[in-house]
Amino acid sequence: MQDQHYGTMEVIRQCAVPGSMVKYNDCIYKVHANTRGKIAISNLREQFIVRDLFVEILLDNKGNPLIN
Repeated sequence: MQDQHYGTMEVIRQCAVPGSMVKYNDCIYKVHANTRGKIAISNLREQFIVRDLFVEILLDNKGNPLIN
């Protein structure tokens, strides 16, 4: 199952790599860019620039960030 995740981990937003999945405001988003200390996230309906210090990333079965 590709969309199954095995937990979450809170990390500093600069550590979120493009392509990883994050949980923000109780929704799942994909990270698109990490520039100048901010990350751009989006899903099919919304897109945001996140300036919060920490974001919650989804983990795969090995404990690595879930990348789609």
